[in-house]
Amino acid sequence: LLIYDKLYAMLEPQVPKPDLVIFLQAETPRLVERIKRRRRDYEAEVSEAYVNEVNKAYNYFFFHYTQTPLLVIDTTDIDFVHHEEHLDELIEQIRKMDRGVQYYRPLGTAS
Repeated sequence: LLIYDKLYAMLEPQVPKPDLVIFLQAETPRLVERIKRRRRDYEAEVSEAYVNEVNKAYNYFFFHYTQTPLLVIDTTDIDFVHHEEHLDELIEQIRKMDRGVQYYRPLGTAS
């Protein structure tokens, strides 16, 4: 970890920052459902407790993120695969994004 920290400190100032970071967020049960639906062998043993801990870590990280504009999108009730209009709405939100932090939680999109 010490080597990583030193390397990161040296390289970080040289790495360009993105114009926008998009955090696709969802509730843990929905994430578990999506993982199971994919039916990937290497994900078969992933526990809900593990997914919950990873989800909490990402939420914590992005709650404190200030490096660039951030768009947080609650995807719990969004289905990009079966509802093209959900993707269209997402693209519209991205186009509207200016600076700071913006949260987008679509209403009435439960699948």
